[in-house]
Amino acid sequence: MTQPNETAASIGSNRGIGLGIAQAMNDGDLPRLLSFLAEDVEVNEPNEVPWPGSFKGHTGFQDLLAKIGSRLLVEILRVDVFEGLDGLLAVRMHARFTSQATDRSIESSVAEVHEIRDGLVHRTDVFYKEPRLVAELFADGH
Repeated sequence: MTQPNETAASIGSNRGIGLGIAQAMNDGDLPRLLSFLAEDVEVNEPNEVPWPGSFKGHTGFQDLLAKIGSRLLVEILRVDVFEGLDGLLAVRMHARFTSQATDRSIESSVAEVHEIRDGLVHRTDVFYKEPRLVAELFADGH
């Protein structure tokens, strides 16, 4: 994963949370990933992907990861983090999505807007640049 010459530990701000989430996702480090999320986190996925809806709490978030991971491998290739006011953080990730059934892959971008309070993510809204292509890839071989 290409990222700025900073690490989550060295930043100590909301930027570090965004970078840490992306790195933990790429590493498959679920305990570290969950450490960035509030117990009552809410992650909202758009209707255009095969896993739409609102996923609440650590259990809901793990269910979301399991749904995506049941058919796709996701590798984050690049991360851009934009810190806003009042605890808002935008993270744009360029990722490679690969079908586990066919090994076909696409590269596309995903943007996440995180609401951060007390050093933890409480809400995330997810946006896919090409949700139709991601959905088609998810359906490959099924």
